[in-house]
Amino acid sequence: MNKKKVHRLWKEEGLQVRIYHPRKRAGVPSVPTVEADAPNVVWAIDFQFDSTIEGKAVKIASMVDEPPPSTACRAVPPHGCRF
Repeated sequence: MNKKKVHRLWKEEGLQVRIYHPRKRAGVPSVPTVEADAPNVVWAIDFQFDSTIEGKAVKIASMVDEPPPSTACRAVPPHGCRF
């Protein structure tokens, strides 16, 4: 039986019909992405959790400024260069 038929039968019997709440999908952003066009526009934050040998929790939050695409290419040397 599909969901629609079950829903109809429950309503006919006077039972409470469960309201369907669609699950949020992982990886689908709810906020539109922002392109970096200058420094200090887009920041990325990363949380890391680890523990020491003694079992004590270590929590690290690292923040990085995402450079615009035009500056990211400048850091890569040309193919013919040797250092």
